Amino acid sequence: MIKTILIVATVGMSMGVASAVAGGGCIPPEASSTITSDKDFDDYTYKTRNAGRKVFRKCKVCHTIKEGGKSSIGPNLHSVMGRDAGTVDGFKYSKAMKESGITWNETTLRAFLSNPKKYIPGNKMPFPGLKKPEQIENVISYIIEESK
Repeated sequence: MIKTILIVATVGMSMGVASAVAGGGCIPPEASSTITSDKDFDDYTYKTRNAGRKVFRKCKVCHTIKEGGKSSIGPNLHSVMGRDAGTVDGFKYSKAMKESGITWNETTLRAFLSNPKKYIPGNKMPFPGLKKPEQIENVISYIIEESK
């Protein structure tokens, strides 16, 4: 029995399948294309999304990204791309944010995340910003993916 398990695990690993056991046997190679996992997209996107998830830990202290989630200290960021700044119902924005005239896209979010107080003077977000460009790119990618 132990030999069988080791063989199945080895075959499964060579197929790139996280779990190769299905009903006590090995999943045949022809079935591997139908297996889905958290890694349904190319390695670059997968790595970027995971890196963005790690960066978003800083954001989730105040924000959620869940569809229909309630705003907390900060507004819900689900579907933020294409949204006018200061418009989430039920969230009390600063006058500066409401009057900024900004529509969130990758360019505006990149500038805001690098230095929120400089980009929109008078906004009430206490976060000082992200200093590493790759963190900004990764968290933007994560927000976009999680909003789909």
